[in-house]
Amino acid sequence: MSGQEMAMGLHGTPEQQERLVRLVERIVERADAIEQLLETVEHLATSGLLSGINAVLDEYDETFSAINRPELMGDGGQCHDAAWFTESTPLRAIL
Repeated sequence: MSGQEMAMGLHGTPEQQERLVRLVERIVERADAIEQLLETVEHLATSGLLSGINAVLDEYDETFSAINRPELMGDGGQCHDAAWFTESTPLRAIL
C-alpha cells in the first residue's frame, strides 16, 4: 500500500493528507535506520540505562534551576566584582 493509498482512507484536510503521505514515504525510505533506533531504545530500556539517563536529566533540571536563582547569580556577580576591585590574584584565579 502506498502512502497515497493510506492517506486516502483518513479524514482531514488535503494539506494534512499530503503531509501524512510525505511522512509515510520518509518512514519507508528510512525503515532500516528506524528499526536500528528502536532496537537501541529497547536495549537501553531493558538494561535500565534509560531509567538512569532520565533520572540524571531530572536531577540536572532541578540543580540547574537552583543554581540560576537570581539571588545566587547576584551573589556570584558581587564576588566577581569584589575580586577585580581588590586586585586579588588568587581570588581572581578561583573565580
